[in-house]
Amino acid sequence: MLRKILEEIASGKAISLRELANHLGLEEKIVKAMLEDLELRGYLSSRSPECSFHCEGCTLRETCGVAGIDRIWFLTEKGRKTIKEEKHG
Repeated sequence: MLRKILEEIASGKAISLRELANHLGLEEKIVKAMLEDLELRGYLSSRSPECSFHCEGCTLRETCGVAGIDRIWFLTEKGRKTIKEEKHG
């Protein structure tokens, strides 16, 4: 399941925790714990979206890729190598 999360992050598409949990068929709190575990193990890094606007008043809310997303997750070099090895291995 952790590999599936890495693959979702590797796709580069902004996805909310709720969407990711629904896609994987898991509860949000479980997926959040898995993301945090992957970060602790060095496969992912995260940061808060750098938008200075509040979503409720933003005119781009309907098309924004980060609206409603608390954290943005990125693959680290270790995560990228893992995905690459899975595809070729």
